[in-house]
Amino acid sequence: MQAVLATAPLRARRAAALFVAAVAAALLAGCDGPSHPPPVLPVTVTAVDATGPLIKGQTAVFTFTVSNPSSGDVPELTLRTDQFVSLASPDTSVRALDTPTVACVAHNATCPVFTVGIAAPFTLPAGGVLTLTVAAVVDFDYAGTVAQELDAGSTARSGDAIVQAHVVLADAREGYYELFTASGLRTNLDVRFKAGATKFAVSSGAVENTFVEHQAGYVFASGLVFKTGPDILVGQANFGHGPETFIGARNFAGTVADLDGLAFTVVGVTSPTGGAASSTVRTMAISGSTLSACVAATPHAIATCPAGSLRRYALVQPPGDVIFTATDAADNDSFSFQVFRSGGHLLLLQADQSATGGVFAAGFSDAAAAATPLAAIGAVAGTQARVALAADSFAISPIDIEDRLLSQGATAALAPVAGGPAGLVAGVRASDNAALLMLQQSGLLLVSGPAGEFDALIDQGAR
Repeated sequence: MQAVLATAPLRARRAAALFVAAVAAALLAGCDGPSHPPPVLPVTVTAVDATGPLIKGQTAVFTFTVSNPSSGDVPELTLRTDQFVSLASPDTSVRALDTPTVACVAHNATCPVFTVGIAAPFTLPAGGVLTLTVAAVVDFDYAGTVAQELDAGSTARSGDAIVQAHVVLADAREGYYELFTASGLRTNLDVRFKAGATKFAVSSGAVENTFVEHQAGYVFASGLVFKTGPDILVGQANFGHGPETFIGARNFAGTVADLDGLAFTVVGVTSPTGGAASSTVRTMAISGSTLSACVAATPHAIATCPAGSLRRYALVQPPGDVIFTATDAADNDSFSFQVFRSGGHLLLLQADQSATGGVFAAGFSDAAAAATPLAAIGAVAGTQARVALAADSFAISPIDIEDRLLSQGATAALAPVAGGPAGLVAGVRASDNAALLMLQQSGLLLVSGPAGEFDALIDQGAR
């Protein structure tokens, strides 16, 4: 690994060390004779790059070799590790990795003791070799390159030995997402998170928005916000006809066999052309290549579904595709959907726009009843909101972009739906007595309400 120029902070430290050494030499020389500079540091340092690319939460491991090929010992040797990050242009700010840990193996020498990446002064004998393994956790997002530097210097010697090892960082959130919106729009997203130059683009070119990072999430120029979770995006954007809830997902469930034996509870919105939108709920169970669905007006589990509301669909998947199509020939009914994985859970998403209107639905295979408080932020009736969730109630409070509560919003007492599937709870909104249905999954909350209202909220800590 080739040595690189020192950064300003390191140059300052080295200048200070050399100044101290010069002063000490002058004091030792006294007034009886000329002072002499300390001998040159004979230590050599080499580096091996860490294996990458790495993402947030992973560990970068760098290897450094420190050796003294001279015939004399090197006293008062100090070793220091430093990290520097060069993010993707135009942002060139420096961001350190997590505090590194240093492991050492010595040959013809004794390993020094490292504290927060710094070794106390020690003596490296002639012919001594130290192999240092420096491990540091990637604790931030964004793509870029980390330079892990090792600086060897001695107050008893002039000069120092400096090298850098590198590792490429990737942003696990970047890439293509399938996009589903409450109006039934379905398209692709090409999402790029770049510090100082973030971009949110629909691949068709119909919509392209820039956004910036904010404590509330990621904020578009319009003030609309979205948040990220494991392989998922939740929020609001304007796709040509006002703000609307969207869910973007990736990491597909690939085959019909992947869904065998699963049951889904699904809430959604239908928006008939020229008519009023309405919220919907239904349950589905998959066995082999057959999908059973309960389409009753009130929520029912498959086992308690009224006879006239239970439908059987043939479930197929075109070769090489990730879209499932369910067809009920008897009732001339057909719909398509996709299933995604997010943080160990399965998420079903459906969106369709046609001459008859729009359809949107989202559901879980392992929804859980509300049990613990959940701080979340997401899309609620054109605003961002925070939800306080308890076992028997929830309260949604709209907030502004600076994270200030605007007012007390929707509150409802919650209870399981009689005869309904496990995990589905319902309540009456205190402000207008409107009925609400709610599904909860780890890190994600779905609320379906009157007049086609659909709210998606994601845990504020999820990323």
